[in-house]
Amino acid sequence: MKIVSKTTILALLTGTLLISCNSLISAPRTQPTVAFETAVSFVETTVAETKAALPAVTPTTTPVPTIVPFPTKPAQQIYTDPEGRYIITFPADWKPTDKPNSFSGEGGFFETGYLPDMGYVSSAMTVYAWLANVEHRPEESSIYQLETGVVSTKSSSGESINYVIHETPLADPAHRFIYVKTGRYPAAYVYSNGGVSFSWLRFAYEEKSYANAVPPLSPEETKFWENAIPIPSNISVTEYPLPSGTNPNESDGLFQSIPKQAWPIYISTPTPHKTTLRELGYELREPPTAKGLPQLYRDGRILFDHVTHVSDIYRYKTDSGSITAFIVEIELGNKNYVIQNDAINALGEYAINTSAPVLSQGELLWARTYSDRVEVKKSNGDVSFAFTIPWVSYPRFRAWDGHWILEVRNFVIQDGEILNKKLGYQEIFNWGLVKDKPTYFFRKDSKVGISHDGQILPLQYQDVAHGLCCGPAQNNPSMLNDAIHFFGKRDGNWYYVVVKFK
Repeated sequence: MKIVSKTTILALLTGTLLISCNSLISAPRTQPTVAFETAVSFVETTVAETKAALPAVTPTTTPVPTIVPFPTKPAQQIYTDPEGRYIITFPADWKPTDKPNSFSGEGGFFETGYLPDMGYVSSAMTVYAWLANVEHRPEESSIYQLETGVVSTKSSSGESINYVIHETPLADPAHRFIYVKTGRYPAAYVYSNGGVSFSWLRFAYEEKSYANAVPPLSPEETKFWENAIPIPSNISVTEYPLPSGTNPNESDGLFQSIPKQAWPIYISTPTPHKTTLRELGYELREPPTAKGLPQLYRDGRILFDHVTHVSDIYRYKTDSGSITAFIVEIELGNKNYVIQNDAINALGEYAINTSAPVLSQGELLWARTYSDRVEVKKSNGDVSFAFTIPWVSYPRFRAWDGHWILEVRNFVIQDGEILNKKLGYQEIFNWGLVKDKPTYFFRKDSKVGISHDGQILPLQYQDVAHGLCCGPAQNNPSMLNDAIHFFGKRDGNWYYVVVKFK
């Protein structure tokens, strides 16, 4: 694809660095006219009206109340987005590279464009997580939410890289996400040497809305859906139209308009007996002074002071014998230990949440959630897998057929392999077992589908309500052993859908 870019020497208000992706990138195509400028930094954002045709630019108006101007530099050049949405200023001595929309020079580089493959995802958080975990190594990546989303990571050669993602929600999907990718220099470079600055030519609200557009399938999508199997004779699909204007992503109480016989039927299971500490020879006692936190004893001898919490006790049977394990948190949770078959191992620092362990290949694994990542750990504290997250997430962690399955933020990982990447799906969510077979929703470009037992069902939706909290959380999909219940959108209309398996 031939890239057309425009560079002009200008003295401009400078801002800071931004973002990109490798395999997700597409180059823009038309010529712009300049209207507004927004310089975006890791620290602050400025907005000013300017004219890009002049050899020098002086801000004249400030549409936002707080303006923190950046130091101007006498020799910078400008990259103009051929689609007319933005410009980027950067040092005058940087030269084009052999990559489209990419420039480099002493002290740094930048690359920019669009992420058309991400245009239909549920939110920008999917883009951040994809960059941090699929395009790069999660253990070397961090995600920050400032004025925009920022992903800091490293290249395969160890070079520091920063991505900043700008979203234009009303734009057509191919131009919804803009990225700028910078690297090689510290953040302070922007102040000392001019750096890289992003400026809007057309604000997001000026876009024509594509929110309710129903795009035709691309040739690639058509070919993909040709692989869907016909509906098997043991599966029935019933759709109940919702009242016009209803949006399950925003409203609760929708089940009142749906026949009760179509509601999910949950089967209660007996609560299993919980093993107590005393049954295992352990005991929590108040300290001798009756002040402070409890102490944990084993057969009369003290193991831990300042015990904050003791988890449930988990018991498993394996070919090599039984496993009994639980977690002890001390010092307000800042230190965590696993006691497994009476052996004590440090599990690590404070975690926001620790899922119940799963048994995989004869070994216990724990999913621990921190503010910036989810880790799958062995009982000895070794990390088996890490996933960088843009926001605190509460993952689903379970075992299936000797495997472990982790679902977090529209990504599903099996035994450390990200299935989104393996299968080519931008999003995978609500993984579960239906008729004891793995079943999940997936997004493939403009459509959401269902996979059951490795087969693609011939059901396509623009959207499926999921990942909701608070009142609308009741609209999330339900995966039962003989049915799937969910709210799906097709041709601009929402339906309550029941897929029954006989």
